[in-house]
Amino acid sequence: MRRTTMLLALLVPVFLINATNAFAWDGKRKGFIIGVGAGGGLASYKPYVIFADNETSEGERTSKFAFMSDFKIGFAPSNQVALYWMSKVAWFGYTLEYHDQFIDIRQSYTIANGIGGVGCAYYFQPEGPSPYVTAGLGFSSWDAPFEENSDGITGSGFVLGAGYEFSKHWSLEGNLTWGSPNEKDDEELGFKTLAVRITVNVLGY
Repeated sequence: MRRTTMLLALLVPVFLINATNAFAWDGKRKGFIIGVGAGGGLASYKPYVIFADNETSEGERTSKFAFMSDFKIGFAPSNQVALYWMSKVAWFGYTLEYHDQFIDIRQSYTIANGIGGVGCAYYFQPEGPSPYVTAGLGFSSWDAPFEENSDGITGSGFVLGAGYEFSKHWSLEGNLTWGSPNEKDDEELGFKTLAVRITVNVLGY
């Protein structure tokens, strides 16, 4: 997650510098685009482990209300189609508990469960107001970004959604994300994640 954030921080100024008035910031969707969004939703996760003998053990699925953030940057080849890099993150509290006769552990973290990758959107009208649909494919991540020495894990992920641009640059969007961040050694440990979110987004074009 930290590597992705740093990469985006380096790439955003490059895209902004190279965006010209000929294809961006003219009030038309076609051209350079950059957007952010925020909202809320439900994040759901199930821990699992696959042992060396391929036996699988799964924990209970837990669902929590989460703050949702959304970021995208890319290019729209037309006023109805947009292609972009996306980063959708669910932020929520997570408590790790372990108890036995020797150890009693209870630690709380802020978890960032994200989906990043290549996304696309199709608008049904070349100008707003307009409904639209979205899809994306890439990687999922699970990290505690505010903790020292926290190494996040990654896996595959995808997103499907739909929205409505109710005013120029502004939209209301809902989507479903799925991910499977994990780490593998002799055993595979990870989480099966789902999130349903609604965000209010602003898109520059």
